[in-house]
Amino acid sequence: MLIYFRPEVKKLFEEHLARQRQRPSSWVAMALRNWAHLDDALRAVKYTLLWMLRVACRQPAHGPMRTTNLGRPEPSPTVTPTS
Repeated sequence: MLIYFRPEVKKLFEEHLARQRQRPSSWVAMALRNWAHLDDALRAVKYTLLWMLRVACRQPAHGPMRTTNLGRPEPSPTVTPTS
């Protein structure tokens, strides 16, 4: 991929990046991520992996996921009546 700026645009672009305190390489990485819609793709992968982990650990799909007991669900606390 090649991005070409005319010299007058390049100067304005570099001034803009300097005001934003951003390097050209970080701008390119952000632009590529936005252009390719990688945020949506990465979010889908994240939720798929979380779902697979919950299924493997037999965790409910709602509420916080516990990772104690080597992935097995924690036993529910027992309540003893007091006299």
